[in-house]
Order: sequence, then structure tokens, then C-alpha cells
Amino acid sequence: MEENPAEEDVNEINTTLLELQDAFATALRNAGVLGKLRAQLRAAAISVIRGDPYLRTAAVGKTILPAALSPEGRVALILIEEFARVHGLQQTLGVFEEEGNLSLVGELERNTARRLRGSLESSALEQLIAAAMAREAPQLQGQEPLMTSGSVLPASTPFVSDEREKEREQHAGARQQQQPKKEVRAELETPCHPEIAAGLKEYEDSINYSIVSVTDLPGVDESNYDKIENF
Repeated sequence: MEENPAEEDVNEINTTLLELQDAFATALRNAGVLGKLRAQLRAAAISVIRGDPYLRTAAVGKTILPAALSPEGRVALILIEEFARVHGLQQTLGVFEEEGNLSLVGELERNTARRLRGSLESSALEQLIAAAMAREAPQLQGQEPLMTSGSVLPASTPFVSDEREKEREQHAGARQQQQPKKEVRAELETPCHPEIAAGLKEYEDSINYSIVSVTDLPGVDESNYDKIENF
């Protein structure tokens, strides 16, 4: 009785799979990975049965209890999970879900993380960091340029406050030039005592010699000037 060709193909596939399985198990055993996985699985099972958290920590590593975290910490767990999911970090996400016990995070924190995400192009964590850097940009001017992933911030520029101070001083100077200068006039004080006022009236007005020539003065003989010159 001849075998069906289809059955022969199935048998060959099964034989190949068994050989591959044996080779894979042998490789894990030789590398020590298989024994380590068995020990961790056994320790984790025993710790769950006995309720021993220290044995479980030694077997599978430390885990986070979301109930022990603050509301901000629980939202941070969701933001990290979303970041790994957006960028396709499946293996990292699988480990983080177990270590962070993300299944225990409440719906309130998840809704908060969704509201923080404004755009679908990037994760909420990246958007929060971008918003924080945009707010800090004016303060970072004048400092050394910061290196980012694939980009460098521009070199330091003068502070904005200094520029505004200079503009304010220029406007103040222009305003002072436009204002007319007030002339200060000193008013002569008039005497208030009647006797002093009467005494001043008795004096004749003084002569302004800057506008009076010598010939205008009384009692001056012009021939005396000729004698002085001849002498």
C-alpha cells in the first residue's frame, strides 16, 4: 500500500520541527539559559503559593505597585507605556507591563494621560517635553548651547531684558529732548519796609558807563587829553 504524497510532506515537516526543537533546547541548555528560566519559573510559582515577596523579587526582579505611587507617578507609567507603544518597542513594552503592573492602573490616570496628548503624531510624553523646552527657551538664551538628538540649539544671544532696557532708555532720552526747557527767571525782591523804600528813592539812578562816552561827562576838559599825548 503506497502512502499519500501529502502525508509524506506532513511527516517530513514534523520531523524537521522535532529536529529544530531539539537543537533549540540543546542550545539553550548549553548556554545555561534553559536552567535559568526553569529556576525563575519554579521560584516564581513557589513564591506565589507561599506569598513570599522576597523570593519572587529575587526570581523575576523588582516590580512596581501602582497603589503605592502618587497620582503623578501612575500617570507617568501610562505615559511611558504609550511612548513604547508609539515607537514599536514591543519587547520593552512586554517587560514594562509586567514590572509596572500596568493592569492595576486605574481608568482615571489613563484618561488624564489621553488628555495630555494633543497630537497623534507623537506621544504625550514627547509633547510635554517639547512644551517645557519651549517655555524655557527664553531663559536658556545666553547660556551654552545644549546638544539634543540630532540638533543643536543656536548660540547664545543677548538677553531680551537688556534689549528692552536699551529701548526704554532711548525713548526716555527722546522724550526729554522734545520737552521745552523752562526758563528760570529770578524775580527781584522788593523791600517791604516803608522806611527802607523811602530811603532808596532819595538815591539817583546810577550811570551806565558802558553806553556813555567821555565827552558826555560834565567837567571834563578835552584839552587835557592833548597835553597828555604831547607829554
